[in-house]
Order: sequence, then C-alpha cells, then structure tokens
Amino acid sequence: MKTLYIIFFFQLILLNSYSQSTYLPLVEEHKYWIMKTFNDHEPAPQAIGGFLYAFEGDTIINEVKYKKLFKYNLAGTHPCQFPPCFDFESPYRTLDKNLFAFFREDTSNRKVYYFPYRKNISGSDICNSNECLIYDFSLNKGDKLNNYLVDITIGTDTILENTIDSIFYGFCGKDQLKTNRRVMSYYGKYPFLHCEIYEGLGYFESGLFVKSLIGDLLYSYCEGSLTECNIITANYNFDVENGLKVYPNPANEFININFLNPIANIEILELDGRKTGIETNSPLNIRVSRLVSGLKVIKIVDKKGKVYIGKFLKL
Repeated sequence: MKTLYIIFFFQLILLNSYSQSTYLPLVEEHKYWIMKTFNDHEPAPQAIGGFLYAFEGDTIINEVKYKKLFKYNLAGTHPCQFPPCFDFESPYRTLDKNLFAFFREDTSNRKVYYFPYRKNISGSDICNSNECLIYDFSLNKGDKLNNYLVDITIGTDTILENTIDSIFYGFCGKDQLKTNRRVMSYYGKYPFLHCEIYEGLGYFESGLFVKSLIGDLLYSYCEGSLTECNIITANYNFDVENGLKVYPNPANEFININFLNPIANIEILELDGRKTGIETNSPLNIRVSRLVSGLKVIKIVDKKGKVYIGKFLKL
C-alpha cells in the first residue's frame, strides 16, 4: 500500500509538471481583450470609452504569414452626474471594426512577433516598417526582457529592458476562464511599477500592449464564442423586423416566440445582461412566472450562429 501511495504521489508531480510546461498560445481567434480608455484627469483618471481587440483571419507580408488584429469600438453610456464615466452596454455591442496590427507566433520557441499597421498608429512606433519581438515567453528568472514593449496607442516609445524577478503559475483576475498560466514578473520603467505578463494573454494591467499608468487598460479577457463572451457584433440584429415576435407581451406566466429561422438557443436576460437561469431551444410556453416585474431581454441564436435580440415586459 505504501508503494501505491508513492507511485500516486509521483504521478501527481509529473501531471502538475506537464500542465505547467504546456504552452498556451497568444495569437488565436476566439479570444477577446475588453479594454477601457482613460484620460489623464486629476486627481484620478476618468473612463472615456471602450473597445475590444480580436484576432481574425490571416494575411501574407513579405512572404510571412500573420494573423490580423482588429479593434472594435464598443457601445456604452456615462451613467453619472458629472461625465465622463464610461461604462459598457451589456451585452458588449460593437460599433465598428478597424484593422489595427499584425501578429505571428512561434509556438515551438514561445515567441510572439508584432508588425504595425501604420494607418492606425498615431505618433512614432519603434517597430517602424519591420516586425519586432513583442513577447518572449521562454525567458526565466534572471533573464533580461529582450523584446520591444510598444505603447502604440498614445504614440510614445517605451522600451523596457528589465530583469525578470520571478516566474510563477497563477490565475489572472481579469480572465473569465481563470486559466492557470505561466507568469513572468518584473519591475518596469518606473521603480514602483510592477508588471506581470501572463502566457497566452499578455499584461495584467493592459492586455496585448504595455502601457503607461493611464491610457488603455484591460477590463476583461474572454475565450470562446461571441455568445459565451457576451458580445454582439455590429452585423447582428436588434430590431423585430427580422420576424421575431413575442406574445403575450406584456406577460405574467408564459411567453411564446414566433421566429422565421431555425432556433438553436433561447435565453432570457435581465436588461443589464445578467442571466435569469431561463434557457431553452423551444419557442413555445417558456415559463417566466418566477421573474421579477420589469423589462426583459430575449437573446436568440439561430442554427447559423447569428444572434437576435428582442424584449418583453414581465408583469
């Protein structure tokens, strides 16, 4: 029996070692960095807008294959007496789409390369017209950061050549999946600015790109489908002219839905996007009696993956 315990113990060690050595790629589709933009207001910065980064599609530059990084501005409001105090709509709703940069990744050597898209970069860019090494996840404690860490959105050159003081595995608090990641920790340009770079995600404070103390900061990070990440893109439908009809409306006990397309999923949400626990694939006799009174959101995903939004009043 003692021998079995010893074997089991070493198996756990090997399993943990394997999980910690498995590389988590950064440059992949179906990954979303939700960002908030802050001004330099004194005594505290104010949120003035928001957007998301996402990789979509490939392109060839100088015979090298890159993944395209897009920037989507997100809808929101300023729910305060003295704006700006930007907050996102729920679900996140994209307003437009702009090509922002190009990335490629050498997964065998755990390196990520960045190639600027000049039209979207204000000010100078230390990469100029060539690619630069923006992440090197192969580094260990005591190694110097040999990558160029670029702040491209406020137009300043930021080159941090600092020593990694620790390597550990942990969860990024802004990662919705709470994935256990390898983390490189170091002190940045300012002695009091401690930085953490998460494998497969980027900077804890600022996502894909290193930032100053203000500017574009990471609000949330999600991997999965648009529906799983609570995102509605600009080409989705928000009106009822697509054939979506809810009856009775207002409703107290049940609702029924008439819809032209084959339905994959129906979900009832609160107006602020919170889940109610009501989810089905049947449009008939959806029980809503346990919901509190007020306006509710109906989120429908058809069998092609397209999302439609409707509303009804719960009595």
